[in-house]
Amino acid sequence: MKAPMIFAAAAMLAMPAAAQMMTPQMDTNTDGLLSQDEYNVGFTEAGTFGRYDTDGDAMLSQQEYDAGFADIGEYRDEGFEMGAFGDADADGDGMLNEDEYNTALFNSYDTDRSGDLNEEESMILDRDMGEDGFFNREIDA
Repeated sequence: MKAPMIFAAAAMLAMPAAAQMMTPQMDTNTDGLLSQDEYNVGFTEAGTFGRYDTDGDAMLSQQEYDAGFADIGEYRDEGFEMGAFGDADADGDGMLNEDEYNTALFNSYDTDRSGDLNEEESMILDRDMGEDGFFNREIDA
């Protein structure tokens, strides 16, 4: 019985770091990168948008956005800035729908502007989605 457990542990240690993270579950085409579409599906399934939409209208107001990201500096390296609400509001209606929200977040992780999240960028996302990460903290509304 010990041999299978040792083999499983050895196999986990032999996997690349990205393969041990949550984000590979989002990598549906298994190319080792997260596309914007894969990211959107994963974030929708994780329910992150709904945590910030405190009035339940399926839109984020400037106030909800600001409240949701007010303490991001406690979770990110100094110098990180979440994009401005106005920049995320692609249709200019003064509110963010889930697609606009996901796009803004994806762009904040895609630091090399390649259009995909590589292993290093995915590790930051994985940390933020982890048990003690940014997206699992208590939100002051």
